[in-house]
Amino acid sequence: MTIYETTPGELYATGQLSISIFPSGLIRVDQTFVCKTTEVATHRSELKIEDDFPLGSRSTPAIDGVFIYPSPQELQRSDGFTDFVVSGYGRASDTSLIEPTKETYRFTKNQRANLGTAEDFIVNSFTRVFEAQRWTDTVVMPKGVDPPFIEIPLPILKEGPPPSPGYDGYFGYPPYNYTLEFETRKTNYGKFDECVTTYFYD
Repeated sequence: MTIYETTPGELYATGQLSISIFPSGLIRVDQTFVCKTTEVATHRSELKIEDDFPLGSRSTPAIDGVFIYPSPQELQRSDGFTDFVVSGYGRASDTSLIEPTKETYRFTKNQRANLGTAEDFIVNSFTRVFEAQRWTDTVVMPKGVDPPFIEIPLPILKEGPPPSPGYDGYFGYPPYNYTLEFETRKTNYGKFDECVTTYFYD
C-alpha cells in the first residue's frame, strides 16, 4: 500500500471505521491508523486509554462520546510506517435498549402467629408460598455510576394464610415478610460499565 502524507507527521485513518452496537446499548468503534515510525512516540501519547477516540469529522450513534479502550495495538511495518489498531467504547442510550428478562419462581417463608385472645392464645407456626418474578436488566452506565432502580411486580401468595384484617402487631397472622433483593454485575469498558442487575424477592 502506498501512503501519501498530506501533512508531515500526521496520524491517518486507514480502511473503514467499524461500528458495532450491542443489545445493551454498548457501542464499540474500531479503526486502524498509520503514521511514520519516527512519529510513534508523539501519537502514542495521543492515544491513551479513556482519551477521546480520534473520529475527526465522522459520527457515531454514541450519546456522550467514544473513548479509547483498551490500549491501542502497535504494528511496526517494513516501509517506515507504524499501524495503530484502536478500539473505543460509548453508549447509544442512558436506558436499556432491551426488555428485562423475566423468570417465574416460587419461594417459601416460615412465620409464627399468635391466635386467640390476650387471656387465651396459642402460638401457631405456618408457611406461606409465594410466586414471584426474577427480572434481569442490562444497561450501560458511566464508570462507577450505579444503574437506575426499576420496580418489579410484588409476589403473589399461592399457599398459606393472608395477613389478618386489622392486625395489631401481636395477634393474628402477620404481614408478609419478604424483601426485594438485587445484585449488579459490572463489566468495564474504559469510561463505561455494562451493568447487569438481577431483581428478586426472598
